[in-house]
Parts: sequence; structure tokens; C-alpha cells
Amino acid sequence: MSAEVDGFDWEAVLADWQRRGNNLATVHAVPVLVSAVLWTLVHECSGWVLGFFLNTKLDLPPTHSFKWRSRVVSFFFSLTILVGAFYGLLFDPFLQGDSFTSYSTVAYYTITTAVGFFLWDVIICARHYDEFRFPLLFHGIACLLTFLHSLQDGKFMYYGCFYLTFEASTPFLNMQWLLEKMNARPSLKLANGVLLLSSFFVFRIALGIGYSFLVWQDINERLPAMTDSSDRFFGYYYTIAMLSLSLLNVYWFYLLCRLMVARITGTDNSSKKTQ
Repeated sequence: MSAEVDGFDWEAVLADWQRRGNNLATVHAVPVLVSAVLWTLVHECSGWVLGFFLNTKLDLPPTHSFKWRSRVVSFFFSLTILVGAFYGLLFDPFLQGDSFTSYSTVAYYTITTAVGFFLWDVIICARHYDEFRFPLLFHGIACLLTFLHSLQDGKFMYYGCFYLTFEASTPFLNMQWLLEKMNARPSLKLANGVLLLSSFFVFRIALGIGYSFLVWQDINERLPAMTDSSDRFFGYYYTIAMLSLSLLNVYWFYLLCRLMVARITGTDNSSKKTQ
């Protein structure tokens, strides 16, 4: 007799997770691991990339090495993933049907690339927790679980491509750091800062929170028809993840705005302490 608590058949949920684990190991493991290894290689080579742009041999403090190098990985990941995400949203005919259940090969490999990256990201944030702290670790875990579930079920891929467009602000974020290290002209740093704030607000705040409400409505309408406990569990999980990540983005946007105001008014001392 199955144990049902709060409307969930937890034995069925656990059995489904075991099935998903076996499916991950036999079907999705290779592309995910290829992606994770690729970003690890980019991370290992990132010192040379940074050294080239800074026109000097990069001599990083050991406590900051991983944090600095991760910026190169996130920069190239964001550029790569945005191509797949925007193609899926705008041009992929297989994703233009049901937003929740539509599937395409391009979207599959886009999300596989994202899963490999967030797997790498979680490992780095956990190993160097003192540098990255809880918000970045939480962000990595939430994104990893969300996209991993999409990969397993072949669902949520259209929505997954939309949420990957959040990475549109990432190149400007990492470029801002690079401009600081290169002692670029203040006008150039200001222009990039404006692009950073604008892209962050448009994709993560305005479109992100607004569209998340529509996604929540879609999930909420489907929940009564979900007879499988595991599907309903992940329906609730998506709702909690969207709310949590939206709050995290609002918090990060507040920090960016505060930093920008401090830079403009000349009251910021973070550049002296930033590693």
C-alpha cells in the first residue's frame, strides 16, 4: 500500500526519481558530462585568456583564482547559450506549439549544455564556498534541478529557452569587471554599466517576473489534470523555484543599482577591494 501524504504518493515520487536517475545515467549522461568537461577546460585555460586581455602575466591570489577564472567561463557560456535560446524562441518550429510540452533537438542540446554548465557551477561554488557564498550556490542548484528535470521529461523546453535569455546581462557583467582590471576610460565603463543595468532589468526583472506569472498560470491550470504525483511535485517545485529566483534577481538588481550610483557619485571603494 503506497504512502500518501499531503496529496503526494511519496513512494511513487521516489520510484520516479529512481527511474529518472537510471534514465540520466543511460541516456543523458554523455552530453551532460561533455558539456561539464568543456566548461572545466575553459576554466583551466581562462588564465591565458585573462592574461591576453590584461596584457600581462596573470598572477592571481590563490583564494581568488577560481572566482576570477569563473568569469571567463560564464562569459563564453552566456554567449553560447543565448544563440540556442533565442533560436528556440524565435525560429525553432518544433517549439512553437504547446509551451509546456513542446520538444526539439536544438532545445534538447541547448538545455543539455546548460545542465553541464550548472553542474560545473555548483561544484565550483561548493568547493569555494567562502568566495562565492550562498546566493550563487543556491542559484546554481536551483537552475541545475530545473533544467535537469526539463531534460528528463522533455518538457518545459520552450520555457527553459526563455529563462536562459536571462544570460543576456552576463557578458556585460563580466565585461565590467574586465574593464576595471584594464583601467579603461570612465566613459567606457559607464556605457557598459548602463548596458548591464538595462539588460538585467529588461530580461530578468521586467520580462522575467512578468513572464513567470504567465508560466505560473499555465502550471496552475495543468495541476488538477496531473494524476502523477511526481508531475505535481515538480509543478509545485517550478513555482517555488521561479519565485525564489525572481527574488534573487531583484536583490542582485538592487546591488547593481547601488554600485552604479556609488560609482557615479564617486563614493565607491569596491574597485580597490574587488578581486
